[in-house]
Amino acid sequence: MKTNSYELYYPRNFFSLIQILGFLEAEKHKNKKRILFINISSKMRMFDKKTIFFFKKLLSEYFDDIRFIDYYRNISVAPKSFFSSLLKRSQIIDKFSKKTYIDKKLNISTIYSSGDDFEVILLKNTKCSPSFCFLEHGYGNLRDACSARPHVKNYIINFLFKILFKLKLSSYKPINYNSYLGILSKHIKQKIFFNSYKVKKKIYPKKIINILSKINNYIKKNKKINKRKYNYILLNFGTLTISDNRKDFEKLFNQILSQIINKKKDCFILKYHPRYYSNETNKFIEKIKNLLKKNGIKIIIIKKGFLSNLPSELLVNIFNIKKIFSDMSSIPFNSSEIYKNIKCTIPLQYSLKNTSSYIHRRDVRNKRFFDKIGKRISFI
Repeated sequence: MKTNSYELYYPRNFFSLIQILGFLEAEKHKNKKRILFINISSKMRMFDKKTIFFFKKLLSEYFDDIRFIDYYRNISVAPKSFFSSLLKRSQIIDKFSKKTYIDKKLNISTIYSSGDDFEVILLKNTKCSPSFCFLEHGYGNLRDACSARPHVKNYIINFLFKILFKLKLSSYKPINYNSYLGILSKHIKQKIFFNSYKVKKKIYPKKIINILSKINNYIKKNKKINKRKYNYILLNFGTLTISDNRKDFEKLFNQILSQIINKKKDCFILKYHPRYYSNETNKFIEKIKNLLKKNGIKIIIIKKGFLSNLPSELLVNIFNIKKIFSDMSSIPFNSSEIYKNIKCTIPLQYSLKNTSSYIHRRDVRNKRFFDKIGKRISFI
């Protein structure tokens, strides 16, 4: 007999986890049990296990059970057809479902996940029919969900795989997300679709600023962070490259210098991306660092250690950052939504033309989307 109702949570990155906490902090219903799955795969590099253990006491206030998994969906070799891609996904789901234990007696009401098929693994290991909520972990999925429109063939494919899943002839099943949890959808009025299913409800994590402050206080009590009385400015350059046009690069550097008001009091923080690496972007960062030092500008580099494993949106709280100068990234969009007294600047044209990441190719034709989620962003 099924007793307690359970909710399963699987965030794709640290800021997604923070959004979950912001949602749970505002929840009044305490009668549900919650299980958190943290992916510590060295190949995916979503979370640093040591960092998560540091926050385990805090996380235990919100979750009844915290489980570490080593999940990696490797579809790096492009399959020859659409169906062979789904077959490959089915094989990966089947493989990892054998390694993931879920008590089949649990009454699972909702699975909160982020679309990399781990939610299908959880579903495959239960006897329930839970609802699904998509967890925001960047702007890319929302951007694509806004432009997605279902077609008849998608309905047919979805129906076919639902039947194959039910007959246990396939381990893959297209998920119908009933809701979407994230801060970037706040100003999106249009319908959004995942797997050709319309999302019925958008959930805003109301207490996210409270959670960021709570995490900051937790860090202060348990770890020493060296800070000086500077006005910190965050430089977020995860994908930028040096432009072939020398004047464009010079213009960008002058825009960066314009963020400095007082050389004695102002200090840049440059944080490397925790997962993504590019030689071309590394060359760009090195050149910017050298030019700033030549101009007598103070700069702190965060590349390794405890702070490097924290999301930049949290660093804004820790260092009381009032300015962000960034490439195309979720960080300025998230921060401008959370913090009311922050100035976020994105050199839009330079970022779209000079990037080491192919994912930004889709950004070029989505200017209206960025105007909606970046109402407080200065695009230059």
